[in-house]
Amino acid sequence: MLKHLLVGAVGLSSLALADSRRHEAVPVPPPPMPAVVMPAVVPPPPALAVTSARDDRREHRDDRFDVRVANTLLREFDFAVATRDERALRRLDARFADFITQELAELRIGHRGRVDHADRRTFEQLIGLQRQLDRLQGRVDRFALNQKRSVFSQAAAIAERDLRDGRFEGRQR
Repeated sequence: MLKHLLVGAVGLSSLALADSRRHEAVPVPPPPMPAVVMPAVVPPPPALAVTSARDDRREHRDDRFDVRVANTLLREFDFAVATRDERALRRLDARFADFITQELAELRIGHRGRVDHADRRTFEQLIGLQRQLDRLQGRVDRFALNQKRSVFSQAAAIAERDLRDGRFEGRQR
């Protein structure tokens, strides 16, 4: 029986090869593109009052976070001075420089095109603090530490003022 199966399989394959008809190869056209159906009604944009309230809450939360970060950095600075940890003091220099840079970025982004007098004053104060901190970077002598403490305190006060001003603006609306 196995012999008959093998002979049959060989016979069929040889018959398939013996077929003299050939298939002409022609390019097959691509299928048609599906039609895109667009909705007839475009949904209206979200209400500006809701977006504005959400942005105000987010800005208020960011201001609270900034105050918390500034006060934490100030406490860490005081602790590093008390323990005379020069490595921590140098790290805090970089962290406070980053904090001031982020505050400047928030001020630039938050008030595109409409800068009032208070924002301009805050911007100039932050630039001044950044310059003072650049001059004191890496120094751990008594004079430099007192100056840094003053710069850090002023940065924390600016963050607190932003939080207070944001609360005041929220009540006026």
